[in-house]
Amino acid sequence: MSASLNVVPVSFQEADVGKRIKATKRSLKWTFKIEDGAEHVIEMFYSKLSGKKAVIFDGDKIYEGKQMSQFRYALIVEKQNIFVITDKSHGYDLEINNGVRFQQLLKGKASSDFDKWAAKANDKIV
Repeated sequence: MSASLNVVPVSFQEADVGKRIKATKRSLKWTFKIEDGAEHVIEMFYSKLSGKKAVIFDGDKIYEGKQMSQFRYALIVEKQNIFVITDKSHGYDLEINNGVRFQQLLKGKASSDFDKWAAKANDKIV
């Protein structure tokens, strides 16, 4: 079983939050549980015009800066789960451990090479 499977996605929300022109600032919120049941929230706020970004983990601001070029921010949760916020052409994605996208887990479509191999191995054992 891959390490990403101990992360259980709860929800993803995004919204336009600009004060004057809503679409100039975005809010992203990923909520998930770790296998033991602890729920966590990663939030990101960013301005499309200024490049300002903020990352908040469980209510604590852990990053604030201004960057117009490719943005990538990694954090470790509970010593084993690596979450990476990556700048994609369509916005931002949250990737877990081996590159599994949060949205894939949320939709139940996550699979990695290891998961496929493990499934085949289990079929042969039965």
